[in-house]
Amino acid sequence: MKTAFHLDAGRKFFGKPALKTIIDTLSETGIEFFQLYLTDNQGFRFALNDMTMTTPYGTYDLSKVPGDGYCEGPKGPCGSNKFHTVADMDEILSVDVVPQEITDRKNGGDS
Repeated sequence: MKTAFHLDAGRKFFGKPALKTIIDTLSETGIEFFQLYLTDNQGFRFALNDMTMTTPYGTYDLSKVPGDGYCEGPKGPCGSNKFHTVADMDEILSVDVVPQEITDRKNGGDS
């Protein structure tokens, strides 16, 4: 039986030191799989180097999306800066990583 650990960083932000400590602890205890959940209504925690998206309906700049979800008042990005860059993730995940994208209707997916 394989062992796994799921961390919901979409709802609660975990800084670089915390994530590195969690991964080190998992490694020391023999956990074989680590699922890091980065997206939810409460936050979008991973920013790509290029945050533009082109669809048949136009090109969108998503550079303001990463961070906490909606703030008080009108719906819109919070600007909390509670997210990780590609460079951050390279440093945090200095192990072999198999990304898994899970989408659902609230995040714009079909499943």
